Amino acid sequence: MRRHGREAALAIAAAVLLAAALLRPLSWSPQAMPRYVGATASMDNADRDLNAWILAWTARAVQVPGAGLFDGNVYFPSRNVLAGSETMLAQLPVTATAWRLSESAPAVLLAQVAWGLAGTALAVYLLARACGGAPWVAALAAAAVAIEPGRLNRLGLADGLAAQPQYLGFQWAPLAMAAAVAFARGRRVAGFAGTAAALALQALACFYLGYYAFLAVPLWAASLWSSSAPPGRRARAWLAAGATAALAALLVLPVALRYLDARASGVLRAQDPGLVRLGSLPAVGIAGAFAWIGPLPFLLAAAGLVALALGRDRDARDESSGGAIAAATLVAAAGFVLALGPDVEVGGRRLPLPHAWLAAIVPGFGVLRAPLRALSFATLGASLAGALLLGRVGRRWPAGLRAAAAALGIATAMLWIGRHRVPIEPSPLADALPPVHRWLAAQPVTGGVLEVPGAVAEEDLGGLVREARAMLHSTVHWHPIVNGYTGYPPAWGELAKSLAHRLPERDALQSLVNLAPVSRVILHRRALGDAGADAWEREARSAGLVERARFGDDVVYDVTLAPERDWRAAPNAPAATTTLEGTALAPLAPGCAAGAIDAEFPAEMRVALGARSVPVSVANRGDCRWPGLAVRPEGLVVVRVSWPDVPDDAKPPGIRSRLPRDLPAGESARLDAFVLAPRATGIHRLRIEIAQEGGEGPPIAAVERDVTILPARPRAPLAVPGGGSQGAGGGASAGATE
Repeated sequence: MRRHGREAALAIAAAVLLAAALLRPLSWSPQAMPRYVGATASMDNADRDLNAWILAWTARAVQVPGAGLFDGNVYFPSRNVLAGSETMLAQLPVTATAWRLSESAPAVLLAQVAWGLAGTALAVYLLARACGGAPWVAALAAAAVAIEPGRLNRLGLADGLAAQPQYLGFQWAPLAMAAAVAFARGRRVAGFAGTAAALALQALACFYLGYYAFLAVPLWAASLWSSSAPPGRRARAWLAAGATAALAALLVLPVALRYLDARASGVLRAQDPGLVRLGSLPAVGIAGAFAWIGPLPFLLAAAGLVALALGRDRDARDESSGGAIAAATLVAAAGFVLALGPDVEVGGRRLPLPHAWLAAIVPGFGVLRAPLRALSFATLGASLAGALLLGRVGRRWPAGLRAAAAALGIATAMLWIGRHRVPIEPSPLADALPPVHRWLAAQPVTGGVLEVPGAVAEEDLGGLVREARAMLHSTVHWHPIVNGYTGYPPAWGELAKSLAHRLPERDALQSLVNLAPVSRVILHRRALGDAGADAWEREARSAGLVERARFGDDVVYDVTLAPERDWRAAPNAPAATTTLEGTALAPLAPGCAAGAIDAEFPAEMRVALGARSVPVSVANRGDCRWPGLAVRPEGLVVVRVSWPDVPDDAKPPGIRSRLPRDLPAGESARLDAFVLAPRATGIHRLRIEIAQEGGEGPPIAAVERDVTILPARPRAPLAVPGGGSQGAGGGASAGATE
């Protein structure tokens, strides 16, 4: 017993030191946050802010009665906002404790990341020991999985730490596998319950890894249990493994219902197969797979195969680990097959793979857009099988040689990914916190707060950086804010951003207060520039905004308009058949679909994250009113942009721009079309059109013009309210549930 206690203490100490080394100097910098560098730095940092908000919100919400865990305080007044992203609820014992001690979002983020690294190392160590591996064997397997490059940063290639801490929380799947080992060794009740509970916790820790765990862990359990069962009872092992998955699903059900509700409301949508293919193993090739997995699992697998070929002197302990080796190999194979994505091309035809089959039959599986993440199970299975096989021949090695092998393997993993220090920056919630947020923290909650400017749409990556920073700042004051950024935004988000962009127009503010009890607007002058901010302030009073306080470049306005229409239920209502103003959302009759559009085309644009506003004038020349003002876009007449001559791999997302109101026949409206530059320099054709969203017919009207696309400015600064600037780079991909 004393020996086991010493081993446990050493394992815990080693795991903590491993995490501290990988996180240096963040480990001892409590007033700092990780900073991401490279072409996608701005969106990586936005994801960091988003995840810090998620962790802080959930940690606080479980300790504050009535906080509304899944509602959040963003995208106000939307409900069930958290179902559009990861929740990391399995980590609450750690994150809630960190919040209670610090009330600091950066501290909670650091606690989750450190626990993810150390906890994964400990869980894999325990699994390998449960399978009969010696301590040095278990240490090798633990290092290979815990220091997997693909979970630590983007494809294992970037410096620093991943912006998505949910993928670091990989400790529960190996714990479920260890519980399955206990079941195989006769501890039936504890093993069965432990497998189901840990499997459920993996789903609650990470949406992606949870789905893949629901396949990999039952495969492990069924293979392990059937290998030790009498021939006539092996089918029961598969039934028992299915029962553990069913029990785990039952445990997850209260949370899963929230996601199913978001799916039913159209927030969570099945992914385009083309996008899923881009996130699959064939898109990155063997080199990408090696970079993701890192050298140590490959070395362990190779050493294990050599050990298998040379091993002739098996004893009873060899046989006891044989079932685990076979089961681990099955897990590795499952991870690899899932990472291949929905299909493969053979002879000009696409053959569907298990990922596509599961997307067709498992609720929510089709939302997964990066099958490459299943490689984490390939890493886990290959590392465990290789280490256990190596342990067979290494059992006869001198103690010094075994220790040297373990040290060399761990050093290889550390040097591959941990040779870089984590880039850090001062926390935007410490000394750099804008005074306006300290002031807001002292004010009573009287309604929602809107910070402008934000993003003009969910595709406006530059604006989403500001939205994410507003979310992070809200962890200081916790007022509900209209701003928001997440992988799958609520239906209200698009209309909210459209109305916010039009401020300080009075009718936009009136529509906003008709829809939501917004009491304050915060103007960040620096993000608009002096000329734009001065014009904004000149129009604010006539719009119904009265200055309340001023903090340098940040101005707080009280909203004085009262609601004129009761639309408060609309942001959370199901799809309607009419607009907020009563116009039918049915397809336009032929006589209605007539109009004209004029646009002030730019002569040139630069490749950038942010969207450019292009003023347009839209005229309704039909014989009926066009639908324009509704929460959901389906059926609305909108303005859309495209680049017809740009190759698909360089095309930016198209942004839908909304009319300011329902547009009667014979009237016109001015609005902004939002344009993202393509990632292809030269002269390209920009097309701007009026169309009914969801309609199958031709556009109502369209105009086109050639625009010169210039290269991005190197490291162009992107203003973040209260947070300095971030390098914009030339392109990025958004999405915290990727």
